[in-house]
Amino acid sequence: MPLGSQSIRRILLVIPNLGFGGAQRVFSDLSKELGKIYEVFECTFNLNQKNEYPTNNELISLNVQGGNSLLSKAISFIKRCIALKKIKKQYKIDCTISHLAGANYVNILSRHKDRVVLCVHAAKKPDKNITGITGFIEKMFLVPWLYPHSNRIVSVSQAVKEELTGGFGLKYEAIEVIYNSFDNEAITAKSMEPIPEKFKIIFNHPVVITCGRLVLQKNHSGLLHAVSIALEMTDFKLVIVGDGPLKTELLNLCKKLGLNTYIEGKTEQISDNFQIYFLGFHKNPFSLLKNASVFVLTSNWEGFPLAPCEAMICELPIVSTDCPTGPREILAPGGPPLLNINLKNVEYAEYGILMPMLNDLNKNGSEFIWAKTIVDLIENKELRLEYGFKGKERIKELDIKNINDKWGKLLMSI
Repeated sequence: MPLGSQSIRRILLVIPNLGFGGAQRVFSDLSKELGKIYEVFECTFNLNQKNEYPTNNELISLNVQGGNSLLSKAISFIKRCIALKKIKKQYKIDCTISHLAGANYVNILSRHKDRVVLCVHAAKKPDKNITGITGFIEKMFLVPWLYPHSNRIVSVSQAVKEELTGGFGLKYEAIEVIYNSFDNEAITAKSMEPIPEKFKIIFNHPVVITCGRLVLQKNHSGLLHAVSIALEMTDFKLVIVGDGPLKTELLNLCKKLGLNTYIEGKTEQISDNFQIYFLGFHKNPFSLLKNASVFVLTSNWEGFPLAPCEAMICELPIVSTDCPTGPREILAPGGPPLLNINLKNVEYAEYGILMPMLNDLNKNGSEFIWAKTIVDLIENKELRLEYGFKGKERIKELDIKNINDKWGKLLMSI
């Protein structure tokens, strides 16, 4: 990272919480790197969730809980703005960098004498969680009215930048694209660690693996439909790493589809008689990735997803939905980032395989396309090795050293 700006000495990083999540991990990585040059403080709305990404920088809590009703949410929002402004004054903050929408709005409205930088981690329009009156207010008023009052906006992908400019009317020159970064060396080292002894029996077979929270965004239900068809064509195991609120629903779907399922922490005895393995959260998923055959991402929307990039570092071939946004920029860089957002068939891109969305399964037959592609890749060792090699080379461009240089230059320019 370049030498720090002489006018910026104290930086405050703000995020709603530090639980498990891609944005939280990016927040933590940036905090560590900025802390090597600047005096850095971290801030969350409250400490209800455990800090899963601790650093050596001081962590401050606004101690303001969220609300349930529209009125209580509005009151909490105002309290957070007031509390954050006090912290900016108290700590004499020169620059405040916020991550995720809730923190971005509070950051702008609590401006003191600090420069304000907003980090946008995902496209808003395809996000099915942004609904109702609060979603309407966010899309129609908060983003187009508040974001222009920042000093700089950082988007995690070119496609997110294009949505902000084309969809919300923000100025193109006010937005800087800085991709999420990866410590390639550290991930490679962790991938070489042995997998837990009890799981080795799974990897005696070809393994299709996915990593991510069990939430609507990741569309594990679409994946299970596709895998149930693929398992009729060839033998392999599906490993799902991660946990989340949809776990029970997904287990019920496995039962409905007739898939024999292992659940870590619940099934008494592991064996290779199961077809689906729910392994929960793992501190080191990289050793599992390194021993798998294929990585799949079936998301309905993203920003710039971490999991497929980490799998590429572990030399896994990637099969991913061409969802908004991120996968196309990772696997087919250089072209328009939203070129084939309504992809109807398989696209063998330069660094991985882009696929149709797994929505409206019975209407577009995408689950059959996915099933055949997974089977073809499992049975084509040469193609797997080719994509594995190319993917690892691609992610070298996103190494933490290269990305941090961009952050350093941005801070020197505001």
